[in-house]
Amino acid sequence: MGLMEAVSSVFSKYADFSGRARRSEYWYFCLFNVLIYMAFSSLFLLSFRMIWFMTALYSVYSLAIIVPGLAVGCRRLHDIGRPGSYLLFAFIPVVGYIFLLIWFLQDSDPGSNRYGPNPKSSGAHYAAGGGYNHPAAYSNDGHRSRTMPVSSYTESTGSYDSPARAHEHSSLVLEGMAGYHLGRKFPVRGTMVAGRDPGCAISYPEDTHGVSHRHCQFRANGSSVVVTDLGSSYGTFINGKNRLKPNHPVSLSAGDTVSLGSQKQCFTVVQK
Repeated sequence: MGLMEAVSSVFSKYADFSGRARRSEYWYFCLFNVLIYMAFSSLFLLSFRMIWFMTALYSVYSLAIIVPGLAVGCRRLHDIGRPGSYLLFAFIPVVGYIFLLIWFLQDSDPGSNRYGPNPKSSGAHYAAGGGYNHPAAYSNDGHRSRTMPVSSYTESTGSYDSPARAHEHSSLVLEGMAGYHLGRKFPVRGTMVAGRDPGCAISYPEDTHGVSHRHCQFRANGSSVVVTDLGSSYGTFINGKNRLKPNHPVSLSAGDTVSLGSQKQCFTVVQK
């Protein structure tokens, strides 16, 4: 993850305290703020006449990054399996900052933890030619949609399935009943994630209200589909009323409905 990608990710998840953030996302955001500070400092030296205006502008910026700064710090702690409340260590003089520095420098927990999948590998797969990609294919109704790769990431084990396992699928299909994917059909194969992240098998536009970047996961399980909420901000609901507990898998059968955030983004489970 590069500098601008990290900054874009942090601001797009402005007040999202759920999920995980890898080291590069957190530290590139810190670097970006240092660069902003240096830029303002240079302008202060070059233009004394505008010092009050520049001071006010920098104060506004400083206030604006408080929430995303806390959010990415919380997600960074989640990434190593620690609760976001550990940010309160910042109120412990010296020692607290040492602990936070050590934690923020730690690498991601391998595989999934209770806060979600590993952000380094989820949603990506390795192509034969080298590098990670997200190939697209067509769903049953002719719409272009993302489908399972040749080798897919398994959230529960934190590893990649073999090509043979990646083609395992359920006899059920997710059919959009409302919202962005209205009328589209997604055969459930292997593990599929729904959310605003472009790498999701069922992806939504960035401005879709109520849908998190990595909202929920669907997994083929023979004659049923297992759905797991990935710590989404607005929740995942079964049959319009039962909100799933984060990272608590639930089996679905034909006729069940799944709503992301609200019934405005809804799928029903149908038999092929």
